[in-house]
Amino acid sequence: MPIDAKYFAFSQIDPSLSQNVVGKLPVRTGLSGDPYYFAVNWRAIIEVKTDGFYEYNIKSDDDSWLFIDDKLENNFSGVFQHKQIKKKVYLTAGYHKFEVLYADRRMPSATFVFEPLTPGLTFHPLPLGCTINDVF
Repeated sequence: MPIDAKYFAFSQIDPSLSQNVVGKLPVRTGLSGDPYYFAVNWRAIIEVKTDGFYEYNIKSDDDSWLFIDDKLENNFSGVFQHKQIKKKVYLTAGYHKFEVLYADRRMPSATFVFEPLTPGLTFHPLPLGCTINDVF
């Protein structure tokens, strides 16, 4: 489904998702009738040097979904104060698609944190409309 340009506020490359988005979001775009609520899509390529289990920490308030190679790895759906979990995922050496969808559905704050806990992963930006094959 293509993104309707009137709802697309901006695009940027974030150096990491290891930060709390409280106070940085939502983005006030000035659109008529634009509510406080918002959604964000982060996309990256994970470069893995060695096959193995890799641990990560994820925390969000309200909806968030984490996909690796289009497979749902974490599902925090619903409206809630915040949830946090440490998980492990097995990754083979090479490149993997990483995608997070996050939606804030209530005031007054927005929280999303993703932290890789196992060394050996490198994250590269994956621009909208591109695939891993377009980048590498």
